[in-house]
Amino acid sequence: MEQIGAVFRRLGETRLAELSYRRALRHDGNNYSALANLIQFFIGEGRQTEAGQFIARVNRYYRENPYYYYLARLGFSQGNYEAARDFLDQAIDLKPDDPELYRGSQILIGASLTRRKQTSLLHSQQR
Repeated sequence: MEQIGAVFRRLGETRLAELSYRRALRHDGNNYSALANLIQFFIGEGRQTEAGQFIARVNRYYRENPYYYYLARLGFSQGNYEAARDFLDQAIDLKPDDPELYRGSQILIGASLTRRKQTSLLHSQQR
């Protein structure tokens, strides 16, 4: 059902997307794909409080596993580098001796710099 939610989200049917994610979670409360999609949905809609509630729920399940890293990767893949950086910072806070998190930081920094350079180039070409 979370895949249907993703389709609705891409079509701009935000209400139906949210309902699909919630339905998937009612069916299986441990559907982490639906949880991740719902969290990203809330963040994209500017509904940080609701996103935080679901992040807290995930954290109860994953005290030892930095779920934030998954959210960082998801944000990164969607070009949302600020959210990705915030989630990566939280993952590092949870598990500071995990080298994978620092590799993720390096990739994120490189992508962010590349994006800034491309934006700067685009602005200079428009002048």
